[in-house]
Formats: sequence, structure tokens, C-alpha cells
Amino acid sequence: MHNTFRRWLVELEEMVVICAEDIHQEAAQNIVSFGVNQDLLVEWSEDSVIEFIGECANLYHRKSGVSEMLFYAWFDEQAG
Repeated sequence: MHNTFRRWLVELEEMVVICAEDIHQEAAQNIVSFGVNQDLLVEWSEDSVIEFIGECANLYHRKSGVSEMLFYAWFDEQAG
């Protein structure tokens, strides 16, 4: 995994994952976005991006303290 992704995961470790009855509130409280451009994607590699997203999902699962939680990840131009 690229070092930038490792730094972002360290930053995510500090966040508190909110579990709420209202899924919209939960989503709004837990949203995090990362932006990259085409040049960075070439440098970092697709495999590195995939590994990072998987580690984000693991982190959210671990920090949520619940057995089930939806994890959404968008990776496209429209997602920003």
C-alpha cells in the first residue's frame, strides 16, 4: 500500500464511528472523502487503492463496535 494511504489510515484511527438508529444520521456523521487525480492513481496503483478501501472497511467495522454496519465506497469521477 502506498505511504499516503498508510498516513490516511492513521488519521482515520482517530475518528469516532457513530452508530445511530437513523441510517441517514449515521451516514452523515461517518462520511469521509479522499481525493486523488489521475497522475496519483498511476503512481499509487490500482491494487494500492483497493487495499486502502479494504482497510478502511476493516477500520470502520472494528471501530463501530457492532456486528453489522453498511460500508459504502465510491471510486469514480462523480464521487469527487
